[in-house]
Amino acid sequence: MAMPNGQAALVQVVAHTEHGVELVTLDRTVERNPTLDQVRGAGVLRVDHHANRGDDARLKVPSAPPPRALRLGSLPPVRVYDRPCASEGGWDDAVWIAASQRRWDHELNGDERAARSEEHTSE
Repeated sequence: MAMPNGQAALVQVVAHTEHGVELVTLDRTVERNPTLDQVRGAGVLRVDHHANRGDDARLKVPSAPPPRALRLGSLPPVRVYDRPCASEGGWDDAVWIAASQRRWDHELNGDERAARSEEHTSE
């Protein structure tokens, strides 16, 4: 799915739920229109921006992806979970998670990250 910076966030459906699907955001971004081979070997994105604690980027979302989402194919789930996902959202939230983590990792320096982490822990 397209990110604001022109790259694509990669997500994978890892389970079907009563009201939709559970998906994970993968730990790599690629140029738009990726191939299935570019996804192989990706893991689950760990979210540690702002006050996040390094949890997996995992969401329950409606079954139908948005029309602009590109389906690449089928791979075994990158991770199988014992417990149901507690976070709900939409497909666009997976893109936001990828974009936010990418910005945190690649665009902010250490002082900026520390200041923003403190802002979120003091709220």
